[in-house]
Amino acid sequence: MHRVRLLIARDAWRCFYAINPLIRRNVTIKCEGHRPVASLHFVRKLCTNLTTTELQYENGIYKLPIPIETSPNVEGKRVFTLFPETTMTELIKRIQAEDPSIHSVDVRTQCGEAISKEQILQRVATMDFQLILNEQVIPVKATGNKRGLASRPEVAAPQIDLKSFARISSIIAFRGALENASQWKISLREYFQLGMDHGISKKEATALLTHFQQTGVVLYYGTPSVEDSSGHSIFLQPKIVMDAYYKSVGLTPVSTQQFHQKREEILQQIAILEPQQATCAQLYLQLKNSAKRYSSCFSYLITGTLVSGFGLYFWLSFFHFSWDIMEPVTYFTGFGVSIIGYTWWSITNQEYEYANVYDYIYRRKLDKLIQRAKFNLPQFQDTTEKVRFLKDRVDEMDAVLAKPVQLQAKYLHVLRDEAEFTKVRGDPYYVSTVLDGIASDLNAKQTHNKQRSKLD
Repeated sequence: MHRVRLLIARDAWRCFYAINPLIRRNVTIKCEGHRPVASLHFVRKLCTNLTTTELQYENGIYKLPIPIETSPNVEGKRVFTLFPETTMTELIKRIQAEDPSIHSVDVRTQCGEAISKEQILQRVATMDFQLILNEQVIPVKATGNKRGLASRPEVAAPQIDLKSFARISSIIAFRGALENASQWKISLREYFQLGMDHGISKKEATALLTHFQQTGVVLYYGTPSVEDSSGHSIFLQPKIVMDAYYKSVGLTPVSTQQFHQKREEILQQIAILEPQQATCAQLYLQLKNSAKRYSSCFSYLITGTLVSGFGLYFWLSFFHFSWDIMEPVTYFTGFGVSIIGYTWWSITNQEYEYANVYDYIYRRKLDKLIQRAKFNLPQFQDTTEKVRFLKDRVDEMDAVLAKPVQLQAKYLHVLRDEAEFTKVRGDPYYVSTVLDGIASDLNAKQTHNKQRSKLD
């Protein structure tokens, strides 16, 4: 009898932690007659009926079976597929969305401590924990996860199959050799020999031929056989073959259609950007002309000042005073000009020359005019370069379309979008390569740009 009591006490102690969350929430466990439970027999029965589930990890995904009433599974468990970054808040929302009868969901440790709802599953899965659904405690056993952050499956070193890695590398090299081959067709025997050169057996090369046929790498009409390698020829450039076939039956080749379609898209972009660029170019030209007029007037004023100063010194030296009196004045005047030149070099890092002075005045005035007009010069430069780049692409496509149909497929790389074009940055006044060219185009009213030399 004493031994039986010890067994009952041991079982009651084991399930103490299971019902600990209920005790902390001040929930009174009641039986069917709504009377408080006071016997260890009921506690033992309650602990025996606790449903235990396992959190499984496989291929970077967690699977958590939870017993809910609306589960379509025969065993009454709904398997939730979770990612390691899933938070406890997301898990609770998914459980409540699956079973509307579940009003409260808590996640606690084995000791009954609450787990933060912002905690991710990757960290919670390092130890066993508990799910409490409407006061029902569900112990969750984290199988396959050792209790240590460094031993988690996500942190463990990946297992690399060197044999599979070498096989994939051989297939990639084999495909690249077929795509970059100089001839446009080879025999089946040459195909097998090329595969053997890359470490691929005839049997595997036969299976790859069907795959290459489906992905458009090659074009083959026969049935490949390892025993009989004297089959039909393998066309290594199927796009060229298809273009020639479409041309022979009176249809537009696929490559030609792609070039025409891309050309129309680029022309639409030019039609949208060119009016904006032309308007900004007119405004920028007006600002430049205003800055030039201001700089010219300033230069004329300096010229008049120098001539007047020369006349004043001449009159003072030979008519009003004598040279003996004016000689120190001219000396200090020349020395002052030298000081001004050195100060100029210290500030601008440029030689004290007339061209640099004129350019400095022009730049300052143009900068003020741009700020006053709220003119977005970097955006104008980007738009200008983009329009020129798009026009160059149209010229390239026109050159490709002028070539024979059999050669157009070799230039499909011209259709690649978003090629990097140079953005004019830095000094906004030394962009004559782009902006001054636009000004000359506007003055001369040129309607067409010079075409590039045709592609080879």
